[in-house]
Amino acid sequence: MRPAGDDCNTERLASLLADALAEADRAEAIGHLDRCEACRAALEGMAAEASWWGELQSALRPDDPDDGGSIGASHWLGFLAPSERPGSLGRLGAYEVSGVIGRGGMGLVLRAFDEALNRYVAIKVLDPSKAPDVAARRRFGREARAAAAVVHDHVIPIHAVHESAGVPYLVMPFVAGPSLQERIDRGGPMQVREVLRVGMQVASGLAAAHAQGLVHRDIKPANILLEHNVERVRITDFGLARAVDDASMTQAGTVAGTPQYMAPEQARCQALDGRADLFSLGCVLYAMAAGRPPFVAGSAMATLRLVCEAPHRPLRAANPDVPDWLSAIVDRLLEKDPGRRFATAAEAADLLGRGLAHLQQPGVAPLRLEGWPPGRPRAGRRRLVRLGAALGLVAITGMITSSISTREPDPMRALLILLGVATASAHASDAIEADFARQGIDRWLFQTKANDTGGRWEPTAAGVRATLPKGPSNNQPTQLVGQFRLEGDFEIMAEYEIESLPKATRDKSAKDAMAPSNNVEIGMSGPDWMVTCFRSNTEAADDQIGYYAKTPAGEVRFNAAPLTRPSERRGRLGFRRVGGMLTILHDQYDGVVLETDPIRFGIEPVSEPSLRLIKLNSRDALAATYTRLDIKADRIVRFREPPRSWWSKAAWPAGITLAVAAFALLLLWTFSGGSGDEEPDGRDDAAAPRKPAVVDDGAALAGDRKGKVPRGASRPPARGFTLIELLVVISILGVLIALLLPAVQAAREASRRAQCANNLKQIGLALANYEAALRAYPFGVGGGGPKGSTVGRWSAQSQLLAYMEQPALFHAINFAGLPWQNTTDPAIGPMNGTILTTPVAAFLCPSDVDRIDDPLHTAHNSYRACAGTLPYNLKDDSPDRTGRNNGMYWYQSAITPAAIRDGLSNTASFSERCLGDTAAPDALSDLYLVGTSPDECRSAGPLATPRLTDPHQWSGGRWADGSMVYTRYHHAFSPGGPSCLLGGVQDYDSQELVTATSRHPGGVNMMTADGSVHFIKETIDARVWSALATISGGEAIDAGAY
Repeated sequence: MRPAGDDCNTERLASLLADALAEADRAEAIGHLDRCEACRAALEGMAAEASWWGELQSALRPDDPDDGGSIGASHWLGFLAPSERPGSLGRLGAYEVSGVIGRGGMGLVLRAFDEALNRYVAIKVLDPSKAPDVAARRRFGREARAAAAVVHDHVIPIHAVHESAGVPYLVMPFVAGPSLQERIDRGGPMQVREVLRVGMQVASGLAAAHAQGLVHRDIKPANILLEHNVERVRITDFGLARAVDDASMTQAGTVAGTPQYMAPEQARCQALDGRADLFSLGCVLYAMAAGRPPFVAGSAMATLRLVCEAPHRPLRAANPDVPDWLSAIVDRLLEKDPGRRFATAAEAADLLGRGLAHLQQPGVAPLRLEGWPPGRPRAGRRRLVRLGAALGLVAITGMITSSISTREPDPMRALLILLGVATASAHASDAIEADFARQGIDRWLFQTKANDTGGRWEPTAAGVRATLPKGPSNNQPTQLVGQFRLEGDFEIMAEYEIESLPKATRDKSAKDAMAPSNNVEIGMSGPDWMVTCFRSNTEAADDQIGYYAKTPAGEVRFNAAPLTRPSERRGRLGFRRVGGMLTILHDQYDGVVLETDPIRFGIEPVSEPSLRLIKLNSRDALAATYTRLDIKADRIVRFREPPRSWWSKAAWPAGITLAVAAFALLLLWTFSGGSGDEEPDGRDDAAAPRKPAVVDDGAALAGDRKGKVPRGASRPPARGFTLIELLVVISILGVLIALLLPAVQAAREASRRAQCANNLKQIGLALANYEAALRAYPFGVGGGGPKGSTVGRWSAQSQLLAYMEQPALFHAINFAGLPWQNTTDPAIGPMNGTILTTPVAAFLCPSDVDRIDDPLHTAHNSYRACAGTLPYNLKDDSPDRTGRNNGMYWYQSAITPAAIRDGLSNTASFSERCLGDTAAPDALSDLYLVGTSPDECRSAGPLATPRLTDPHQWSGGRWADGSMVYTRYHHAFSPGGPSCLLGGVQDYDSQELVTATSRHPGGVNMMTADGSVHFIKETIDARVWSALATISGGEAIDAGAY
């Protein structure tokens, strides 16, 4: 060895390490390394740190050392017995040894003749010097057992296992032919046909070994034999083979195998399975096609570092004659991550076999290998994904533009509206901020309402100016009326600035004695109630603030007080409602907001709040400017939507045009092939000269070179997806899912709501059949007990069973008994035991819960009969026909159709009432207002949630039990609201007003007496809802009111 000289070149060493030298330069560099110790050390330093080399040096255990001729023949063949046969080296048992086939680290392989069977065999003998070594003998025995376990054409079988003079040996068939390594060394790269034939057979043999639970761990060309005169390949040397579940396969500090053909997980001493052999198979295929392994370095340690960390040089860069699809198969076999390789050797064998069939008969066996490998998508897959991205872009663009054009916040619903599948809903928001100084009067949000004395509203630079001329007054305000409805809790605050609000001068033509007053107001009103908050200047007093309130709850209040700062011309007026309680707000811009004591108001929606200027019995000219109005509410529902602007009208066609253009561009990009001028792994291999591109893949694979384009042309392999492309596709999918998920949920809810309506229709059909048979409707509660008796408190539902395809259940009922007692009651016996636990599908809404802690009563019910508007448990609840219960279903009494004077189509029969949920109490079934009267309940606050003290009396209904707690409801409060408990204790004897509730968003399903089902919105007018409950109230109901 010599030290570094002038011909040492670190740049050339770096290129060698990166596998970037041409073949001639590479051979010269390797020859130099054989002679130069300094360059070898430098190369190892470039490949890894010294600590890594030390760890690997201690772990590495080469399996095929080249002992050269340092050990004499006498050492190797001394165990042979003398032979009398001419030319024989000796005898080993019953075999005449005629020659040495090869020699390795574990022993040698002899050629021998089996006289008994008249055939040549190969005998593998353990090195006599290692025969006493227990570990060596164990490994030798393992090879025999492993090879014997695999019976396959492409695996060398074991004929026998013997021992002679303490030396074990294996007897195997003699294969007349070279090893694959010798073939590569002698002839260089092999034809593609040969690569496929050999690779297919090796993969088949590996599949057989893997089926027995064995991993070879040392697949390399030297262990693959090629038979002369037959195209058969044999795998040999199972010395490193182990069972997949063998714990010694992951023994720390032990690396076994051949570095150039070793899988990364094997080099790292990690757990192995059959996919490690597939990596080795990929190395073998690469070596056959390229003439050398994919990972080569100056030492074993450097080679292992490349195996574990470095990408291999593309196979087509080493041999451009290799077809793209074969290069892709090799790429997948050489994946560092075992999970990205083929799952089984059989899969690889099948793929190689199909490639060979196509090569041999291109016209008969078409090549169908598109999409390999999945880890690096081919052009067809990219086109499919791009096409999907284009369609997604069209859908997203369409939904966005339709949302703009319809002013619908949900893009999916907007698209359905444009297609005519859905109808537009009222716009809802939770806040309005009207800056009159900048925006003027939004005529779609506010509407002016003048009086008969010339009041006007006009926008100015300061805000919206209201004026009343001098002259007689008719005591009517000029108003700016909000075109919206406030629901739930809300707060309104209006800012004003007074221009003219003089001390009131009496109008002598006024016919009443009311004191004259000039007022700036904000107000709310209904048919029989009104609330105003004002600043006034009266005849008897100077400027003052005050309010007048006559609330829907029936409370009446009036109050006025002098201003603390009379000279201040600005101020704010407003209201705040929380939990049914109303507070009046005043602000004089002094940093203090004056609040009145809460007033009982109620929880009903408030429509059309207004800003006002009014003179009461006054002749003065008034002028004030409202500068701003701020509203916050649980829900604000607009009555009108502005017409679509030119942009909104053009948004849909413009969006469609843009989407179609984008779609066309994506199609052009998709089918033009995209940019595919990179190598499969993204590297441009400048060191390897490109060969001409193949035009006819089948002809080129068969060896026909006429199908090539002129020299210099190239056909680069298609590239894989970039990270940005993948992120774009994932983002599009995420957006589509986010847009479609609400639509799917809405569709599911629509289906459940429809099923719920169908259940009510089934009840309606049963009612019609019941009435046709008995000439009356069923009792609301009563059933089969004697008229006027206290027994037999059975529900209307139980009386309908015979007409709902439940005759057996109907006949099983003992109507003389009680529906809430179980089989342990001796007075009832077993008769009603099953009734208490028998559910009826038509009585349960699909959207309802059924988790009521009610062990004795599990036959629950989502629908209730309408009792009218009056509370339960009134002493004269209809038995004497006094009519105190004004709905269809009475206590111990039945009505006829003739009694429904308001008309069957305008009278409520059944509606939904949510079941209670002990796991999650909620307002739908558990929330009760407490008061001594319905009016007091309407204005009650805070809301209370009493639960029954009896654990068997939860708010859930029971279809059998006619008790008022379970099977009837009232129209005293709007649907979806809380119920009312009169007296504060919920039990069988208390008076209750139970509200119709549902788990469908926005309202409840209700059936009228004619059997039709309607979805009643929670915002229904309270008067219409109340009128629907009565059978002879005489109210006129507009057909479109519900």
